[in-house]
Amino acid sequence: MKRYSNQGGESIENQNSASGIYQRQIAAEKKTTIFLIFGWISAALSLISPATGTISIISGVLTIKYHRKLAGSILIITTLVFIGIGLTGSFNDFITSFAEGFVAGVEGK
Repeated sequence: MKRYSNQGGESIENQNSASGIYQRQIAAEKKTTIFLIFGWISAALSLISPATGTISIISGVLTIKYHRKLAGSILIITTLVFIGIGLTGSFNDFITSFAEGFVAGVEGK
């Protein structure tokens, strides 16, 4: 088998394997970004409906699997806090009181 080399002296085979590794890293980064986007959206929704927090926790675990440990851990911890707030109803009370205050302000003018 003939080995061809580029101007830098690196063989073509080494370039192809390096290119393959780089392509796999890009694909993993895209997957991680998608997991984080869906995770943060479902984390925000868990303030209203705590059951949607499971999607966010699963996204956080998959993010950790693709070697973004800090981002996945922050997502999971934040989701657990949001689920707690959603279960207590504090967020719903906040939105209700904000809406009532807004309507009272508009009617007062």
